[in-house]
Amino acid sequence: MIVNPNMTGAGSKALDNHDEPWDLALTRRADAQSLVAIGREGRLTRQGPGGSVRVDLTTVDETVLAIVDLALERGRDVALVYPAPAGQVSALLAGEILLRRFIQGKPSQSVGIVTSDTTDAARTWEELGIAALGSRTRVSEVFPSLRALPNGESPLGRRPFKGALIGRRFVDWPVDVVVVDHLSGPVEASPRVPTIHVFADPLDPELRRLADQGHLIWGWSESDLAALVEAETSAPSTVPFSVAADRLAVIANGIKTTVHVARDARTETIIRRLRDDLRTAGDLAGPSPDFVVLKGLRVAWHHVSTLTSLPCRPSEFDRFAGLPPMAARATRTFEPEIAAWATTLARIHRTGPVDRLTTPGRAVASRRRPRTRSVPAGSCAGAARKSAPRRHGPAGADFFPS
Repeated sequence: MIVNPNMTGAGSKALDNHDEPWDLALTRRADAQSLVAIGREGRLTRQGPGGSVRVDLTTVDETVLAIVDLALERGRDVALVYPAPAGQVSALLAGEILLRRFIQGKPSQSVGIVTSDTTDAARTWEELGIAALGSRTRVSEVFPSLRALPNGESPLGRRPFKGALIGRRFVDWPVDVVVVDHLSGPVEASPRVPTIHVFADPLDPELRRLADQGHLIWGWSESDLAALVEAETSAPSTVPFSVAADRLAVIANGIKTTVHVARDARTETIIRRLRDDLRTAGDLAGPSPDFVVLKGLRVAWHHVSTLTSLPCRPSEFDRFAGLPPMAARATRTFEPEIAAWATTLARIHRTGPVDRLTTPGRAVASRRRPRTRSVPAGSCAGAARKSAPRRHGPAGADFFPS
């Protein structure tokens, strides 16, 4: 956690208790009209597939609101480094700020959102609502959203307005507060009004620039999160403000993995022979193999590595093939791919003292062999086995799944 000591002052007495995390001290000092209090009341809602649901705050979110409150009170900029990508937190944070200014009766109620994903920010803004006793009102009905011009200027020029202005570039917008979202991509913004920067990458070079300019930078380590989210759970029928409580708990506590080694002598023999075959084929290809040969060998080694690393049967692994976030390939495609590659190899034959692995249109010399033998096309692995001093049964057909 990196802080700017200049941010302390009137609220420093609340932070003198060294036995209490700063996060809890900041949220404890919040008054009835603070962003934390407004957030806890659950006034901000979001329209989902099943209707309007309340936005749920974690301790991390309450800390963010308390820090933003303090920074805006002092007229300072702040950079927040979330422990994980935080979704549409910039629009939600802007909504909380406008809601607070509305409750406080501030004459100027405008906020800017600088993000590379302006479409998603505008859609999120339209989904936000304000819950009151017996009614729900869309935020956009009270605070309409505007889109900045392609050059980054406000469509209203310097004329004041009420609502949110969304764009990828900031060029002197007539707003009171700016939220700069660094989560979705690069943006261009150097506002002269109080600014909240939102990050999720602690190594972002922009953080160093902001730190050199004296900005407050606030983040969380695993130990910080462990002290905050130990007993925290997501409330039912809610959407997270930023990072869901269960995900924060996983980040804080980590994941315990137990690996059990399963030994199978027959499988180990097949794998050893298959690797031996691939090394022999690489020897036959020579130091400067044809691109087709080189590519095929690399793919074959990749498939062997994948199959030997699976924590389950290939058929079970294939059930999840193509699914996000990894979208891994199905292992059942490995054998047809290698078979198709083998058909591009015309033959392996020996011409005198030098072996040549040929492909259509090009011959590549490999190491010298004392014997000469012709092998039918498409049997690269088998030919490599017969020509090498290593002698054993076929492996590839037994190993690759059908």
